Amino acid sequence: MKTDRYFISTLISYIAQKKYANIHEAVNAGDVVALETMVKAGASINEVNERDKFTPLHCACNVGALEVSALKL
Repeated sequence: MKTDRYFISTLISYIAQKKYANIHEAVNAGDVVALETMVKAGASINEVNERDKFTPLHCACNVGALEVSALKL
């Protein structure tokens, strides 16, 4: 599936109402393609969400997203 670059750049700059940075949303959804694209575009893998104070790796472990955690966040 081809990912729209405009959509991804919008995701990177947008903070969801749930207080998750979009990189966390991609991790929670298990969306490896979006996550890889965000990281390549400069999204921080050390971003801490406001709600739980989780990094993307914490989120991946919390939801059991093994494919995502395999990206070596």
